[in-house]
Amino acid sequence: MSTLSIMIISFCFLLNTLYAENSGTWLNYTCSDYVYKIAHDNDGNLWCATSGGVTKLDPETGEKTVYTRADGLSFNLVTSLAVDSAGNKWIATNTEGVNLLRADGTWESYNKKNSDIAEDFVFSVAIDMDGAVWFGTALGVSVLKKD
Repeated sequence: MSTLSIMIISFCFLLNTLYAENSGTWLNYTCSDYVYKIAHDNDGNLWCATSGGVTKLDPETGEKTVYTRADGLSFNLVTSLAVDSAGNKWIATNTEGVNLLRADGTWESYNKKNSDIAEDFVFSVAIDMDGAVWFGTALGVSVLKKD
């Protein structure tokens, strides 16, 4: 066997060993909807923006809670979400603006009819270090700053 062959075999063995050590364990949590964005809260729950609402997932138990229009969401097609430092969930929809699910379980909606948000088609949400909430819309960026 040539030196090159031995080197290639050794390299492949090393690569396989490194991959096996770093691959981890895959777990899958089924959801019948497309998942567009995932955020986590301070309690370790995952919040998923989906085509069928918002899904709260406890990764320890696998327990799921789905929030839809029936629960206070303005529209079930959720494009993005973010969790602020107080545990409030800021939820973007593709036609009905933004929903706020407060940590106490109450809901509020922001749209062109009741706020100065640029557009009701909201595709992304981000929260900066000062607590301001930024929304990427079909007509630009809007921000809701803390008073």
